[in-house]
Amino acid sequence: MNIHEYQAKELLAKFGVPVPAGHAALSVEEAVEAAKQLPGPLYVVKAQIHAGGRGKGKFKELGPDAKGGVRLARTLEDVRANSAEMLGNTLVTVQTGPAGKQVNRLYITDGVDIEKEFYLALLIDRASSRIAVVASTEGGMNIEDVAHDSPEKITTITIDPATGLMPHHGRAVANALGLTGDLAKQAQSTLAGLYNAFLGTDASQIEINPLAVCAGNKLLVLDAKGIAPVFSRTLPHINDTVGVWNIALRRAQPAAFQVELYVDPADARFVYLGTERGVWHSRDGGANFAELKTNLPPVTVMDMELRHGDLVIGTRGRGLWALEQIATLRAFDDSVRKQPVHLFATRPTPRLREDGTWSEMANGTVEEENEGALLHYWLATKPKQTLTLTIKDATGRVVRTLSSEKKPGKYPEDDPDEPSGPPEADLSADEGLNAAVWDLSEDGARRIAFN
Repeated sequence: MNIHEYQAKELLAKFGVPVPAGHAALSVEEAVEAAKQLPGPLYVVKAQIHAGGRGKGKFKELGPDAKGGVRLARTLEDVRANSAEMLGNTLVTVQTGPAGKQVNRLYITDGVDIEKEFYLALLIDRASSRIAVVASTEGGMNIEDVAHDSPEKITTITIDPATGLMPHHGRAVANALGLTGDLAKQAQSTLAGLYNAFLGTDASQIEINPLAVCAGNKLLVLDAKGIAPVFSRTLPHINDTVGVWNIALRRAQPAAFQVELYVDPADARFVYLGTERGVWHSRDGGANFAELKTNLPPVTVMDMELRHGDLVIGTRGRGLWALEQIATLRAFDDSVRKQPVHLFATRPTPRLREDGTWSEMANGTVEEENEGALLHYWLATKPKQTLTLTIKDATGRVVRTLSSEKKPGKYPEDDPDEPSGPPEADLSADEGLNAAVWDLSEDGARRIAFN
């Protein structure tokens, strides 16, 4: 999946890759405001389309003398004028074909003094099925032209997946670019960041053109293009999946990239996004997202699927997790939000005879023993007093009372089989959606330890 330059740079920056400061803009006014946030006095206004050669491109609606899709601006008024000429017009480049692509967003970056330009890319070598690093001293040019005219100026290095990126790979790239001293160290660090980004985003290609030596002997990524399967599933009614979904989540969580998208098969309004640090969900088909603040560790979510009413989450390196009772999220609508307190319906929970840690099911599968009834509830605000939940049987008899007050464990502290830990509360009194587990025990019952 193609992603825009600004999206690629946002991702790369999270992996420590050096990029100039910049901000995306969807309107002329947003472009001017973006420029105001940059040091200046030189700015670069870049058209954002899924095609290369933007600087040498031409706009259909403008005259033949008009500049292309990458322009220098020395004042805020220049930013305004260039943005007005680009937005809404059709940019034709060597990669778009004669039809061109309409420019609907811009990228305003800080201008830099360039001393030398290079080409650097990571991609999948089809012959070896390994990650290949392609480096060339001829930056700022179409790599296809370099390959045709000066193939000797292109160096390709493949990385063994058994070892991953090694220090000698970085030294080889620095040598291919003719960099020494501190610049060679910067090249090695940049390659390491790009490699981690390649793996972390499950990309199929990351292209840097140019990678530039700038004033102050700094190595910066000035233009980046990425192709990554950001989502393994997409909504059929959304055409610009990258633009819509990336913008939506970026506004909710600027520091995360998306890895996996899952649409509730029972109701397409419910969408789940797996990111590099957890799961986010939407109740309106992707227009707005909120983080699912569960006990899931901050880990990359690679896959999701609904099974038996639970959202099963596959993570990178931290096993499988189950977010129980998705029915609660389905029932969590505006009418619930308006209530100060709301208790959601629970699914039937059997009480099993305790005769071991595991029980054999009728179909021959082994299932972990039920830990109790899962209770979900909503609190509009944090209560000022102790929160209690009273559980009654069918006759109205009080069976159990749960409380947000911390109490000692139910077992004696000196119980050799199951000693109690620190005092804990039955219920959370935090604002928002909460969950508690009732172990189906009744008040007044106490385990007695025998010697």
